[in-house]
Amino acid sequence: MAAISLSSVRKSFGAFEVLDDVSFTLSAGEKIALVGPNGSGKTTILNLILGLDEPDSGQISVIPGTSIGYMSQDSRIEGRHALIEEVANSATDILHLEGELRRLEHAMSGEEGECLDGLLAEYGEVQAEFDRLGGYAFEAEIKSTLSGLGLGPEHWEKPVSVLSGGQKTRAALAKLLLQQPDVILLDEPTNHLDIEACEWLEEFLQDFSGAVLVVSHDRYFLDRVVTKVVDLHERSTRTYPGNYTAFSKQKEEFLQRQLKDFERQQEEIKKVEDFIRRYGAGQRAREAKGREKRINRAERLRKPKTEPDKIKLKLKSAARSGNIVMDLVGVGKAFDDKPLFKGLDLLVEAGDRIGLIGPNGAGKTTLLKMILEDEEISFGDIHMGHGVEIGYFDQHLDGLDPENTVIEEVIEAGGLTLGEARGMLAKFLFMGDDVFKKISALSGGERNRLVLAGLMLAKPNVLILDEPTNHLDIDSRQALDAALKDYDGTIILTSHDRYLLNSVVTRIVEVSGGAARVFEGNYEYFAERARALRPRRTKKKPKPAKKIVQKKTGPSIADVELQIEDAEFRLKEVSGLLNDGDIYADAEKSAALLAEYNALNARITELYAEWEALSE
Repeated sequence: MAAISLSSVRKSFGAFEVLDDVSFTLSAGEKIALVGPNGSGKTTILNLILGLDEPDSGQISVIPGTSIGYMSQDSRIEGRHALIEEVANSATDILHLEGELRRLEHAMSGEEGECLDGLLAEYGEVQAEFDRLGGYAFEAEIKSTLSGLGLGPEHWEKPVSVLSGGQKTRAALAKLLLQQPDVILLDEPTNHLDIEACEWLEEFLQDFSGAVLVVSHDRYFLDRVVTKVVDLHERSTRTYPGNYTAFSKQKEEFLQRQLKDFERQQEEIKKVEDFIRRYGAGQRAREAKGREKRINRAERLRKPKTEPDKIKLKLKSAARSGNIVMDLVGVGKAFDDKPLFKGLDLLVEAGDRIGLIGPNGAGKTTLLKMILEDEEISFGDIHMGHGVEIGYFDQHLDGLDPENTVIEEVIEAGGLTLGEARGMLAKFLFMGDDVFKKISALSGGERNRLVLAGLMLAKPNVLILDEPTNHLDIDSRQALDAALKDYDGTIILTSHDRYLLNSVVTRIVEVSGGAARVFEGNYEYFAERARALRPRRTKKKPKPAKKIVQKKTGPSIADVELQIEDAEFRLKEVSGLLNDGDIYADAEKSAALLAEYNALNARITELYAEWEALSE
């Protein structure tokens, strides 16, 4: 049964029609991607589902009682309390029940007899509901979720107010996931996540029992999470089964079929019009009139748009560099005598494609700035080769003059005429009056495209790119992929876009945990090899639970009481381990302990029910 359904939904803003015929369903447990170019109306659809806006026509149905959790692109957690406390506030039901348990415990301390029996009975009911909602494991789940999203123990007691914008966004995502709603709506959830956090979120959503509707330009993420794609194309939707890669192939085939149908109809119309011209006034005029009526009654097919609006990017170098582009020997960086990373040896030769990856804050952007001489080197040396001309893409897009118009920026960068500048900007989707916009008024995607246009004009022989896919939609990302693969110079880039890393780079430098390691191959190769080499911290093995011997004739009350004692003893041990922040450095171990914690709680509930049955 569909948890959410949209049928023939239309929406306009003034004279601008955004949605014309939007229809799709989201059933319980489904994981669906909503894809389309920037500005096509994806966020509008989410707002309609949430009831933040009303459709002009059509129907939107949500099963009564369905809880919906939503994370927008700019969601951030705010508050004055510690991070872990603010995130815990997401579970209002659990917090209320926990308060009730504390109140009843206090009340029972001074009572006896029938009054105590009544309080015990009430306590048992509240405890059962608390357990059903996962209250006993909630603190461990908070820590596991925060750690998975890159907010480890060092952040838990920090006031939310001191966190960065990206950290606040990740905390907001953690808060949403911990609420466990029936349906999760996500608008660009990977924007502020590093690769490890993306992988954690992918696994969470794969295991999530509810429904998910996600808007994302992260093709790798969509391939791993979704099983259906809703394509918003020319204001209407079409649904395709499978992940993003499957959708891409199916859509191409569908558009080609549409194009052939259109061409056949156009050919038939032309034949009929020729017939009418030849015989409209002769002996066959009646036949010509009949054919004209038939062709006028037929629904005219629109020519499908088989090529999306995407940037036309061609990257070429003006002059070749020497064979040795740069040589990094023992390179490292420290702040206030605290090493960020050190020991990087890397020889970069002409034509190399190198990808830098690692957690947020590990030092990737710092390394790029050291190469650019915008940051001092703390350890080692960087020797630049002959004839190196660097073009830099700054992820913060700070290299543009905010007071310039778009066309002024391009003319200054490339020495172009007005006509040449207009032609150049059209390749980057700046049409008409868009070229006279001030740079300060541009969106992130528009600023990104303008920086790429500048690189195309500069023709460097080395590209240093810091998160070049930020703010780009999927079609523009594909254009960037193709341009980088065709580029005749050297590339060093840092990116969380694993699809790009897989497609373009031939060597990976992982900056993580204070060290930098070099891996030959693309991202897939790195993913297979790096984790096997990554050292794991060893810890004491938890004590095994005492072995329980079952009687073949059935357990007695004493046997069950012993099992309860053993299970509660082990539960206390596991709880203590889960409350140790260091355990979350080992994701597999913390997940196994959390699973054991939940299983023990369920087992204790069963044992108490068995004890009550034997006591009757």
